[in-house]
Amino acid sequence: MDKWVCRRRGQQQTGDSSCRLFFFPWGGGGTGLYNSWAKFFPESIEVNVVCLPGREFRFKETPYTNLDVLIADLCKDFLPSLQEKPFAFFGHSLGAIISFELACYLKTHHNIEPACLFLSGATGPYSKVRQEMVSDKPVDQLTEEEFLQKLEKLGGTPKDVLAQPNLLKLFIPCIKADLMMLQHYGKEAPAVPIISCPVNFFEGAEDTSRDHDIESWKTVSSGPFNIQYLPGGHFYLQQRDNAGKMIKSMAEALTPS
Repeated sequence: MDKWVCRRRGQQQTGDSSCRLFFFPWGGGGTGLYNSWAKFFPESIEVNVVCLPGREFRFKETPYTNLDVLIADLCKDFLPSLQEKPFAFFGHSLGAIISFELACYLKTHHNIEPACLFLSGATGPYSKVRQEMVSDKPVDQLTEEEFLQKLEKLGGTPKDVLAQPNLLKLFIPCIKADLMMLQHYGKEAPAVPIISCPVNFFEGAEDTSRDHDIESWKTVSSGPFNIQYLPGGHFYLQQRDNAGKMIKSMAEALTPS
């Protein structure tokens, strides 16, 4: 698991924590924001920030373009740690899909699931909106101009990145690979939800990048569903006040009373 995660500085690996919380990045995203959150969680929660290939200290590695392959590899490398103590996932945008799919894979193949799923800023897997997105022109067939237009339309790439061509060139391979993982993603809802853990969803109240069809997330688990709207757009979680509220909500959900 060590090749995947950045753990909070100074954290003891002695088994003292009661829960492991894993953060998964958005499309083209890295570990910086989540690493800055780690120190605000109680010591009882072990914070693990996941870095996917193709960025930061894994820049030279080939990024994934197939979601199913990524999920299988994550499960293979994470499974021993996930069997030791309760765990939870947080994911924003692409990270929300990774978190959900990994939870379903673990329940289906190993009969374990997160203590809670914390999801944010993404369209549900069984949503008709998601299925309509699948019909878009494949990412790998877009011209550079079409790809940039798609990024602007999706609204998931920071404007300061889009405004700097040289910086954008560094990010494009990673962002394109991440979008390719989702270009065929969308499925019919099973007769019975695969997972039963609680789902806590966070959303930017002014996020106009895409109709995330929040209602569709209520059907992904047989467990309780909660939604919290916070001020801001797609990257509302980068605002300090919002981050504080999210951290508090997650800590309370994972800390035994």
